[in-house]
Amino acid sequence: MAKVGVVHCRLCGNNINKADVESWVMPSKNWYYHKECYETWAKKKKGVNDLKYNADESVWKEAIYDYLKKDLKIDLDFSKFHSQFENFLAKGYTPKGIFFTLKYIYDIKKCDTTKAQGGIGLVSHLYNEGCNYWCKKEIENKGICDRIVAQLEAFKNRERIEVLKKQTSRRGKKTFPNLSAIAQMEEDE
Repeated sequence: MAKVGVVHCRLCGNNINKADVESWVMPSKNWYYHKECYETWAKKKKGVNDLKYNADESVWKEAIYDYLKKDLKIDLDFSKFHSQFENFLAKGYTPKGIFFTLKYIYDIKKCDTTKAQGGIGLVSHLYNEGCNYWCKKEIENKGICDRIVAQLEAFKNRERIEVLKKQTSRRGKKTFPNLSAIAQMEEDE
């Protein structure tokens, strides 16, 4: 039987009553965790990252950047992009909402990508319109947003192939071993 006392969870820092054996785990000696905290931490450690529920803003920011840079071939100014992204978050926009608004702007409305000027400024003008569009689409076509998120997960977890550039050799050029060889050539003449 465990000693009765109070310890702290190593993840959240809140108190754990050792008498309540059902609510905590100790995977290593004197390392106490709430069951929920430990299970969440273990999932993240194993690499389980579900974009639908667990994605943080950096995952969505990377997805937005990849979408604009690789899919749409927009010449992004990263500092401008980062600044606008942070301003939108401060205004209460969600990273997922920003991503879907950009999908709405460029895939649905077919806005001109050359007018982006290296940023994502159109989001502020069309955020509500984009959210309304995707809400209607979700009602009409159940699960469309989940399928887009699944595509992003597949893209993020794809196997990456590293291409190595073959180095060219310098065998074709003749070089003299040292200057004394040149001096010898001149003396022989």
